[in-house]
Amino acid sequence: MPPKVSIITVSFNGRGFLDSFFNSLAGLDYRNTELIFVDNASSDGSVGYVKQNCPAAIVVENKDNLGFCVANNEAVERASGDYLFFLNNDTKIDRQAINVLVEAMDADKNIGICGCRMNSFDGKKYFHTGIGLDIFGYPVAYGPVFYAEGSAMMMRKEFFQSLGGFDSKYFMFHEDVDIAWRAWLYGYKVVACDKAIVYHMLGASAGGNIKEGKYRSTLSRRYLSERNNIRTLLKNYSTRFLVLFLPFYVMINAAEMFLFLIIGQAKVCACYLRAYLWNIRNIEDTLNERRRIQEQRKVSDASIIRKMAITAGKFFALRRTGVPYFK
Repeated sequence: MPPKVSIITVSFNGRGFLDSFFNSLAGLDYRNTELIFVDNASSDGSVGYVKQNCPAAIVVENKDNLGFCVANNEAVERASGDYLFFLNNDTKIDRQAINVLVEAMDADKNIGICGCRMNSFDGKKYFHTGIGLDIFGYPVAYGPVFYAEGSAMMMRKEFFQSLGGFDSKYFMFHEDVDIAWRAWLYGYKVVACDKAIVYHMLGASAGGNIKEGKYRSTLSRRYLSERNNIRTLLKNYSTRFLVLFLPFYVMINAAEMFLFLIIGQAKVCACYLRAYLWNIRNIEDTLNERRRIQEQRKVSDASIIRKMAITAGKFFALRRTGVPYFK
């Protein structure tokens, strides 16, 4: 019998995605699985649909929207699988994908996180097979794989728990960068398998997509992303490199705010200010987490930075897709 895999999906008013999602799960070749469906207080009948169409699923009904991170951590407590496969509900998965992921992780016990090849939902566009990261915590489309997209990634349950799970302060966004960074710090690898294919309706469930060559997002996404990214840097860099990089990070944010101000998107500037204010208010908790991580780390920052792009990825994104549009 192959290792048991707990497939975990978190949903908030995602009823429109569930037909295709469950159809793809039904076609999986890998049979030793359980499905844990966490509903974050949806009002669209999602829970009733799951109970009727997938009675074997473990359904967790939250009374409030707890966000991606807390809900996933909650699901892991109920998981009985050796492996955890976190999968968004706005996806379809290739029938062989879980086989490929389990085989890769069984073959190399030093793999902490294993991601997938991400294609567009219609299969016509290739997105990435793992994502690179710059020294400021921003994703880049080149360089070695640093993290796996949180919409489809696998970990051993024991390993996930040893990392402390997803940071419950994040609500959503950037949790995949943070947990991958901790995996590297603790001496594990993060990889992605090109033959483990997932089709993703990018941005459908959380906002944020590229349309007609332009990046479109939401104010809430920008706020949460910047807020969480600052906390990630504060937690995971050693003091030496934090002192080196943080002033440049603040300068990049200041340049962004100036740009948004002069083009008439002043509301975006408020997202950055709120992000910094949140981090000031939560600095004690962040420093406590930082102490825990720094005490447990096994790998130097010099080694981690060799896996990053020594640049500011936001400038390349600006050149490629222009100034983002926010709604």
